[in-house]
Amino acid sequence: MGIYLQAFALRTPLLGGDPQEAMGQSAARWAKQRGLSSIFYLYYGDNGDDVLLSFYPPNGCVRFSISEERVDFGIKTSTAGPGYHLALIDLCDHFERELGLQWRWDAGGDSCGYALSRSHDELYKAFLGQLRGLCEFMQQHDHGLPITMNIDVQLGGDEVGMVSLPLGPMPGSRLIDAAHADDKTLAELAKRFYPWWSREADADFWLSLLRVMLWTEAPWRRPDTEWESFLCNAIEAAKAEARKAFPALPGDLEKTLAELRGPTLDDEPPPQGEIGYRRRKRRFALTGRWQLEMPGYYHEDVDADGSNVMIWHPAHETIQASSVSMNRKDTKDWPGALAGQPEHKANTHVFRINPEIRLLEDRGVRVAMAECVTDAGGETQMLFLSVAGLMDEAALRDRIREVARSALYDSDSQTLEKPAAH
Repeated sequence: MGIYLQAFALRTPLLGGDPQEAMGQSAARWAKQRGLSSIFYLYYGDNGDDVLLSFYPPNGCVRFSISEERVDFGIKTSTAGPGYHLALIDLCDHFERELGLQWRWDAGGDSCGYALSRSHDELYKAFLGQLRGLCEFMQQHDHGLPITMNIDVQLGGDEVGMVSLPLGPMPGSRLIDAAHADDKTLAELAKRFYPWWSREADADFWLSLLRVMLWTEAPWRRPDTEWESFLCNAIEAAKAEARKAFPALPGDLEKTLAELRGPTLDDEPPPQGEIGYRRRKRRFALTGRWQLEMPGYYHEDVDADGSNVMIWHPAHETIQASSVSMNRKDTKDWPGALAGQPEHKANTHVFRINPEIRLLEDRGVRVAMAECVTDAGGETQMLFLSVAGLMDEAALRDRIREVARSALYDSDSQTLEKPAAH
């Protein structure tokens, strides 16, 4: 479900000997013309075939892939809104003017048809139709569960009946009630559902972008990657642009901006507050379809071979996780090294705690370990966890038990891929 934009164009001599540079610099000129330079991001793929760029950070990067014969791209635009859809087609038009790239829109690459019709009315009707379809679906399948839509963070399941959206949570009942609302009511809801509703980068655009960035993109910790540093700079840019039209920003935004400074500069744990999904619990993807529900501002990393995940915050702890899948004839016996230890039940698995606490004397850090087991898909799935921190033994035993209990096995989730920096 959603609205997508995808197309290809044959390569032209205007791309020259370095098509990445030609497209990247052309896009940068377009961003400057549109007043988007302060939130424009450009990255050239190491293989020499890709240009990744962003002019609306909450929607990530558009990847333009360059082959010997053509250039192509594809991205979902309904996660951002009709304004984003319009801007991306305008960028493609700019590429055509400067680089001669003639996009094959007639091949069905615009699911709402705007690239061919250039009808703003039809474009907005398509986005309203997509929203109405979603409302009707929710009306038919309402289970009162927390739902996350159009954001790149899998939240913990503690907001029952709420829908987490880029502009902040909304009661699911509001979407359900709109299933058969009139067009005017639906259009008002759309401005709350789609963060980029306006056609241009006007004052409302910048205020909306600032709110979305604080809700979905602020890391609430020190940035780990070039992309995260860019996101922090983009928040400052959106704030500066919004202040031009609204010298006194809404109070909740002013409060959030003040609270964000310490975590991003000094890696302090963030204070509790309303705005910021990463200030709440989120689910971190582990290997083998396992997940771990932890504070959203924790750092994360994956080994080069993808076998071990590390989640940590310098003020708290370091958690390491790895997993295996095995075939067993006898599922009654414990498959790991903790066969003689008491067994505890969690939502999706059982777990056992290693009674031995290791002390890393060179750092004064203690380490506790646990094993989690469940049977799924005809195989035994096993998760190995360790927690290291400057805690006494009693506190560390409580913590490893809490972490093991918070793990989840989701057979429907995707397997972990190493997080991309861009």
